[in-house]
This record gives sequence, C-alpha cells and structure tokens, in this order.
Amino acid sequence: MELIGDSLSAGQYTTLEGMSSYAWGLMYGFGHVEFSITTYPGICLHDGKCYGNLRVQTYQWLKVSDTSDRAIQIYGDNPPEWNFLAPPAADITLINIGTNDNNTANNVTSAQFTASYIQLINETHAEWPHTQIIVLSLWSGFNRASNTWAQGASFLNEIQMVVNHFNGGSLDQYGRKGFVHYFDTTGILEHNDIRPQYNPTDFGHVKLASHLMQYIKLTIG
Repeated sequence: MELIGDSLSAGQYTTLEGMSSYAWGLMYGFGHVEFSITTYPGICLHDGKCYGNLRVQTYQWLKVSDTSDRAIQIYGDNPPEWNFLAPPAADITLINIGTNDNNTANNVTSAQFTASYIQLINETHAEWPHTQIIVLSLWSGFNRASNTWAQGASFLNEIQMVVNHFNGGSLDQYGRKGFVHYFDTTGILEHNDIRPQYNPTDFGHVKLASHLMQYIKLTIG
C-alpha cells in the first residue's frame, strides 16, 4: 500500500507525528502489509512555490528526495529518480492532497488543480498499472450551521471531476473495470476532531483510519 499526501496525512501536530497519523494506523492496522507513506507538510499538488516548498507532489513523488531546502542543498535541481522497480508495486494507493492548494495565497485555479490531480493519477498508474487508487475528499474545517457544525469542503467539484474523468463520468467503479475510487470523508470527523490548523487530532486520525479500513474491505477486498 502507498499513501500520497500532505501534513493532514503526515500526522503533523499529533502526539507521535507520523505514527499517530491515519495513514500509519490504516496500513499498519491491516497487519502483514508492506506500505510506504509519501507525505510532506505544506506541499501542494499543482506545481509552484507552496509554503516554502519549491516543488510539489506531481514532481516529488517521482524523486528520491523531498522538496525541502536541505534536500535541494544536497541534490540541487536534479535529484535522482525513484526506482519503482526495486520495491513491490502497491496494490492500493490512497491520495489525500489539495488543502494547501486551496489557500488563496497559493493562487491555484480550479483548472490547474484538476489538471494536476489527473497528472498525479496518471503518473501513479504508469508506474503501478495494477494499483487501485482511492481519492479522498478534502475537509477544510467546520462552519457553524444553526445549532450544529458543518464540515467544509475544498475543491469538492474538482476532485469529483477527476474521479469522473477516469470512471466514465461516474464516482463509482466504472463497469467494475475502473481503478479510481472516491472516498467521501463527509460525516466522519466532528468539529472537535480538527485542530485550529485543520489537521486532525489523534482521535480524528483513528476515526479516519477505521472508516478507510472498512471502506477498503468492502470495495476492494
């Protein structure tokens, strides 16, 4: 298994950082599963400077190094390519990215985000032709709605358009031959499961991991 994401999947601000993340809890929780987690706080999907990162996941995922200043000092502008033939190919790949792109300071348009998401999925599928890809919808905090709180959504239509692009216009597996699946996070997290920085609490990560585990069992087996 593989998970591609940003700080929301890296476990930033949690008790044990990466080991408290839903990504770790999900894949380690399955037991006897080889997995990798390619996440980096502050990283965007669409290429451009983003929270100090000079490059983004469509670039970093194919490289050995991350996009930090330290890595650039070591590798320069031409870091080595990741050898995808060395480890086993992922049977399942999860992608949860776009929250940083949604910040108006990064000025990413709807069209740019959609195109970059399609690019990332194409890159993943090119390296691992048989992997099943699960795309997560984004949460962007909670807003007061009457006497309760409602989950916000970032790039909701764009992410659904990306899934539709690969599934013949459907969010469901297209004729059971599709390889892209849509996981709707709405309703899993409550407003007190999110920190002020939009990152989940320890308990929020546990809830995400448990729901994803059940979804994978029911959808992919």
